[in-house]
Amino acid sequence: MVQLASRLKARARALGLSDSEVARRLGFDPQRYSNYAVGRSEPDLGTLIRIAKVLETTPDALLGVAYSEDGAGEAARLRVQLRETAAGLGESELRVLNLVADALARERATGG
Repeated sequence: MVQLASRLKARARALGLSDSEVARRLGFDPQRYSNYAVGRSEPDLGTLIRIAKVLETTPDALLGVAYSEDGAGEAARLRVQLRETAAGLGESELRVLNLVADALARERATGG
C-alpha cells in the first residue's frame, strides 16, 4: 500500500496537482482519495483505472509493475515511460516530440 501511495503522490506532484484537486477531478470526497494517497486503503480495480486516467498514467505504472527484459517487455516499458513523460509537457514540447516521433517512424518505414 505504501508504494502505491508514494506513486500516487509522486505522479500528482509531477502534474502539479494537490490531493484535493485529484479528488475533485475524480468526483471523490477529499478524504476518500486521501486514504489512497497516504496508504490507509487501496482502490479497487475500477477506481485505480479512474485514478490512472486523472493522473495521465497507467494502472501498471501506479502499481509498479515491472516488465521483463525481453524486447517486447522493454518496448512496453518504454511506451509507458514516454506516455508519462509526455503528460508533463506543454503544447510546444508535445509538438516537437510528435515531429521527432514522426521522423523516426518515416525513417523506419523507408528502411533508412
